[in-house]
Amino acid sequence: MTLPVFELITGADNPFDHIEITTIAPAPVFVDLDNDEDQDLVIGDYEGYLYYYFNDNGDWVEQTGTNNPFNGFRKGGYLVPALIDIEGDGDQDLLAGDFSGNITFLLNDDGTFVEKTGSDNPFESIDFVHQFPDPTFSDVDDDNDQDLIIGEAYGSIKLYRNDNGNFVEVTGEDNPFNSINVQSFPKPTFMDMDKDGDKDLLVGNHWGSVFYYQNDDGVFVRQTGVDNPLSIIDLGQIYLSPAVIDVDNDGNEDVVVGTGPGNLVYYRQLDENEFVGTPDADSLEGTSTDDLIRGLAGNDTLIGNEGNDVLKGGAGEDELLGNDGQDVLVGAEGDDILTGGNNQDYFTFNSPNDGTDTIEDFNPNEDIIRISQNGFGAGLNIGILPASKFVLGTAAGDSNDRFIYNPNNGDLFFDNNGSGNGGTFHLATLEGAPNISANNILI
Repeated sequence: MTLPVFELITGADNPFDHIEITTIAPAPVFVDLDNDEDQDLVIGDYEGYLYYYFNDNGDWVEQTGTNNPFNGFRKGGYLVPALIDIEGDGDQDLLAGDFSGNITFLLNDDGTFVEKTGSDNPFESIDFVHQFPDPTFSDVDDDNDQDLIIGEAYGSIKLYRNDNGNFVEVTGEDNPFNSINVQSFPKPTFMDMDKDGDKDLLVGNHWGSVFYYQNDDGVFVRQTGVDNPLSIIDLGQIYLSPAVIDVDNDGNEDVVVGTGPGNLVYYRQLDENEFVGTPDADSLEGTSTDDLIRGLAGNDTLIGNEGNDVLKGGAGEDELLGNDGQDVLVGAEGDDILTGGNNQDYFTFNSPNDGTDTIEDFNPNEDIIRISQNGFGAGLNIGILPASKFVLGTAAGDSNDRFIYNPNNGDLFFDNNGSGNGGTFHLATLEGAPNISANNILI
């Protein structure tokens, strides 16, 4: 069994970076609320409100006023939503726990959410004596309906089995979560972490951890250290509330965590052939298929092996080795050593300020130096570099020249204005000084 690897995605690459709930402890849940076959976002907050974010092709856009189907609804505080199609009519109804221990049910009546009480509330019989109930739904007993799981304030997790629409508490040893206690304010949710076809349990808590319990034939066993892929979560924040969604539609479940200060943190699950280093010095080696290998910070060694690989060094002085296949090598920041290996390779430069790389085996008959138009500017157009913008020698000959190659020592320079006055950058040294031309440079 190979466990997935998660990467923290920040800044503009985090599609939830713009969301900041002004009160603490947002509790997110993803659901197709508008029946358009993508996952929208509902968030409960500490003051008892529900926020709705419509999924617009991967952009989650807040809906306010009458566009928010929960507009005007408020119940207690510390509101935690969960959604279920209780009637089997194809739309999602809402259950919410709050600070006072209340559990409220809102029936979805053609897009209008109506609170149901008494005998009209299928959860009315649940007598929750503790504060802060945190509900979620999952088919725990594999009978093709959704059972109710509730985290309670003192760290334990209760199970209510769905018996033909009646939710009956399961206690003692019959409750597979009976022995679980995460100290305080558990936020349970489920995902198939180990990809064995059943749902494992994730639990956030008050102290800033996300626990992972592997489902071993109905027995939930806590995994720690390297056996918990989410042990990387170290936000120094309280009230963590995890939710699960395939954000980037790559077939892998990602994790989005609501945090105490009011923001959402995104952990992307890497593909099986995607390898990512740490801020320290790493040695990463790919497989016999097509791999994506990223070193991040530190002085890293990245090895592609067979397949058409993409190797990205990141910050630091890195060594990239493509080996067999048609590889893409990106040294990025720092003075890096790049070796393409067999077959045609692409040596990529995204900015003239990234340092001076050494290319050990450039073959002018097949290899390409790829230049980012956005990163370099200087009037460069997409496509093969025109011969008029390439010159052999040690300096630009006129204002049209952009790339200068010294055939005596293999030094390749970029001149952003053709004058050499403050705009010349040493991009790379090609070992052996191969005979290259403008045809070897692709913008």
